[in-house]
Amino acid sequence: MTKKLALTFLTFFAFLFAVPALQAQDLRTLQDPVIPRVVGHRGHSSIQPENTVLADRQCVETGANGCECDLMLTKDGKIVLFHDPKTDWKLRDAQGNPVKGEIADFDFATLRTYDVGIWKGEQFRGTQIATLDEYLDTLKGTECIPVIELKKCPPEPVVEAVKARGMEKRCVFISASRRVKELCPEITTACLLGKCENVSDEDLPDFIEKVCRNGNTNMVDIEHSRITPEIAKELKSRGIYIMVWTVQHDPARLAELYKMGVDSITTDYPDEALEAAK
Repeated sequence: MTKKLALTFLTFFAFLFAVPALQAQDLRTLQDPVIPRVVGHRGHSSIQPENTVLADRQCVETGANGCECDLMLTKDGKIVLFHDPKTDWKLRDAQGNPVKGEIADFDFATLRTYDVGIWKGEQFRGTQIATLDEYLDTLKGTECIPVIELKKCPPEPVVEAVKARGMEKRCVFISASRRVKELCPEITTACLLGKCENVSDEDLPDFIEKVCRNGNTNMVDIEHSRITPEIAKELKSRGIYIMVWTVQHDPARLAELYKMGVDSITTDYPDEALEAAK
């Protein structure tokens, strides 16, 4: 979630006009969400290769309350963890050379022959691309819950995989909020936003409230730099829970955000966030 392209913002902006707002519903009447106070960004990705079982396990061991992942669909319909559509330099062959293409160009068996750890360090050589099933099974039964972003992946099979493990009350989806709620109302969702650069601080609470209404949720996940004490206070008064991403190696900002009343922080350094959250 480091770079939320303008497309993300435009998608939400279009969504606001495509779907009628739920004007009659007070967001404070919606069910309380599951709130992971500290979320490891793509796992504990400061010390392990992102979006891998290694990073997920480290997230659990660190004591993070949530473990975020990004989901992609392979050519043959397998759901895997990977952030970017393009494989670029994070997918390597046996010689350590970057494999060019997109995740959707490869079938799962082929992807498993490649390496997703070497880019992070030679000590991670041999790390295979992770599946949705492996991710969920790593977190099942722990205090660390799935925080799921659907990149190029439909929500239906992901929701089914969550339900099959009885984890629908112990997870958060940060994309496709309305559709996920239609599929399983028990699942906690949040509306994912970037910096919203075209929205002023004055207008941001109204904008966020409208996005949440259209997503049938009372939680937003927004780029942390947009949250000020005034905005946090206003969102709270409207019954909106606040997740933020992605605070990187900045203990002072972590402490500041928690002091403002932010409910959840996503970071590559969950150990630092856990300390700040005390």
